[in-house]
Amino acid sequence: MERLQGLAYPLALDGKGNLMTACDEKLIGNHIISMLEIEPKENPMRPTYGIDGTLFASQRSTAAYSAYVARHLKERVPQADISVSGQVNDDGSLDLLVLWRYDGVAQNSIFVRQTV
Repeated sequence: MERLQGLAYPLALDGKGNLMTACDEKLIGNHIISMLEIEPKENPMRPTYGIDGTLFASQRSTAAYSAYVARHLKERVPQADISVSGQVNDDGSLDLLVLWRYDGVAQNSIFVRQTV
């Protein structure tokens, strides 16, 4: 498989003052996290980039919202095999668990808590 390389997320400098880079599964993991943290239209240069976090405003079910997140991630990160599950907590927050594989190897899961 071709090696992937790009800028690390979040942006940071290495010891020489250069922007840090990430490769392969680290780059893909960073891309998934950045997608989950950014709302569409938040980045004017890429207005469709990001995940709409309006679960409650849209009145979607948790399963429908999890499917939306998984579908959007798969469109933007085709190199990874992604599944997403969600659960609403008593305090109204939403826990999303992203399980993903890169090059056939399971990677560390990504946990995100969204609050109202």
